[in-house]
Amino acid sequence: MKTKFKILAWLGLLLFIGLFVLYAAEFKWLENTFDAGELIWKSIAGGVLVGILTGLFLKKHAEDLVSHIRLWAACLLVPAFFAPLAGSLTNRLLTPHETQLQDFEFWEEKPYASELYGFIEGEKIEPDGYYLFILRNGEIKRFKSKFQRFKGVRRGDIIKMPVKKGLWGFEVVALQ
Repeated sequence: MKTKFKILAWLGLLLFIGLFVLYAAEFKWLENTFDAGELIWKSIAGGVLVGILTGLFLKKHAEDLVSHIRLWAACLLVPAFFAPLAGSLTNRLLTPHETQLQDFEFWEEKPYASELYGFIEGEKIEPDGYYLFILRNGEIKRFKSKFQRFKGVRRGDIIKMPVKKGLWGFEVVALQ
């Protein structure tokens, strides 16, 4: 096997692993995006459209039925799988809009903690972060934060949170 092929194979593997690491890191931003489900489904639809166009362009290179199946599976599944990552990243990072403080009605803030193998009885549990619940347009929305932000705030109080409108129009709450 040629050295050039080995280097390309390793680079491809590292790129593939890097995409999964990037996906895992982007989940926290997707969780803090208003209407994230809509962003995900629109991204998947766009990815499938790109996959169809790519498949139509490349179908002349497929010689037999197995090659056609491989081509179409790769052209449809890979873009559909990674499209939500691309949609979230471009929405969040390529936006021309500035972060602004917006008013929301506070609902509650709850700590959460997790441990891979569970907790030992009597063990003092430190929270890993906080879920922040707000009321927006009559719906309760949940966001994640690394630390408690609104100690002593009561349900119904108005709070300010940093929100940035994304490139695709989906607003992201900028909580760390």
